[in-house]
Amino acid sequence: MQKYYRKKDGSYYGSFDGLKPNSGLMLTEVPTPPPNAGQVWDNGKWVSPHKPEPTPEELSERVSDEAERLINAGTTISGVQFKTDDTTITRLEGLKRGFDRGVIGAEGRTYKTAEGDDVEFTSLAQVEAVLNAADDYRDFILSRSAELQNSVPIPDPYDDANWVA
Repeated sequence: MQKYYRKKDGSYYGSFDGLKPNSGLMLTEVPTPPPNAGQVWDNGKWVSPHKPEPTPEELSERVSDEAERLINAGTTISGVQFKTDDTTITRLEGLKRGFDRGVIGAEGRTYKTAEGDDVEFTSLAQVEAVLNAADDYRDFILSRSAELQNSVPIPDPYDDANWVA
């Protein structure tokens, strides 16, 4: 005869047909296996486990992680999606120095964005405008991240409405 067992923490252990599990395992017999994987035995029935509310520290970390994700994804500048991560900022600063030093002339430079768009930079002013917009976006995200982390309670970092100016 098939018998079903749960562990002390309520999680399902397994079934045995005519055998008894090792008595040192601290198992308890239950009438049925759980209908869904991951369920636990609680008050005489299988239920989905209760997930505790995240701590303020965990929420703060989620806000920080979401801020970094948004910075890496970037923003639309002059109709083009630009990443605003460290690598992109460093490349734009290098392009700016090229114009500053006169190494890049009127022919400019064409770069391809991560989205696959070609962007032609033909002047120092154009590079500075993109760099300034990227810096402004990063600054907004980092400042908003601090505001969210200092809120009580900390709001859902995955709600886009929390990241709107």
